[in-house]
Amino acid sequence: MASKFSVPIEAAAARRHLGLRDDLPVLLVLSGGFGMGPVTGILGELNKLAQPVQLVVVCGRNEELRRS
Repeated sequence: MASKFSVPIEAAAARRHLGLRDDLPVLLVLSGGFGMGPVTGILGELNKLAQPVQLVVVCGRNEELRRS
């Protein structure tokens, strides 16, 4: 494991760096190394949540997903 992944980080600073709000939970959506899977369907379902959340979506190499 790369040593940079074992260094503790300050959550508030990381949120600021990524432009995320402090008052909402963050959901991370991963779809594998090639950006495959029903990600748009997953995002559609997450969009139906009653509680507001922030989504961070890792698209991998899937340019079509990144654009959408």
